[in-house]
Amino acid sequence: NGGDPDLATYIFQIFGALVTKDILLEVRSGSLIFVGRSAGTMAGAAGEAITFDSNPALMDVLLRNSTAGLGLAGMCAIRPHFTAFWDQTSRIYEHGSGLKVVRLPFGEALQCVGPRCTVVGPTSHTAPSAFDGPNDPRIIRLFEGVARQVHHAPGHLAEGRPPLMLV
Repeated sequence: NGGDPDLATYIFQIFGALVTKDILLEVRSGSLIFVGRSAGTMAGAAGEAITFDSNPALMDVLLRNSTAGLGLAGMCAIRPHFTAFWDQTSRIYEHGSGLKVVRLPFGEALQCVGPRCTVVGPTSHTAPSAFDGPNDPRIIRLFEGVARQVHHAPGHLAEGRPPLMLV
C-alpha cells in the first residue's frame, strides 16, 4: 500500500486485528512473507511516526495517540523515500523513541529474515546522514530541552515518552 501510515496501522491493529493476529503468527514462524510498500513498510516496523500524512482523527481517536507499528523489523522504524529532508526529524525521533530509523532512499528495501535485517536494492545501503558530526550534539541538546518541558498523558509513544511533533 501507499499513503497514510496511520490508516495502515489502524487497519492492521484495530479494524482487522483478529485477522492480523493470525497473519503475524505465520509471518513470525516464517511460513508467510510480509511485504509493505511506503506506508505499509512504516506500519510493519516498530514505529510509524515519521510522516506528514498523519490524520488527527485517526491518530487521536482511533489509534489513541499510539505510533507503534507491527514490530516486524525489531526495534526499527522505517522512513521510506528517504531524502536529506527527513534527516533531522529521523535523528530526533531516534533519540526520543529509542528506535533506530532505517533510512531507505527510493529503490531500497529492508529485508528481514528471522532476527537479521539487511538493506537490499541498487546500493544496498541506508541513506547517509548529514548530521553525523559537530551539529548532532546541538540537535540532541535542543530536543532534550524541549522534551523536559512537555507534559503528556499516558499512552503517548512507547514507554511514556512524550509525543513528537514532526514538522
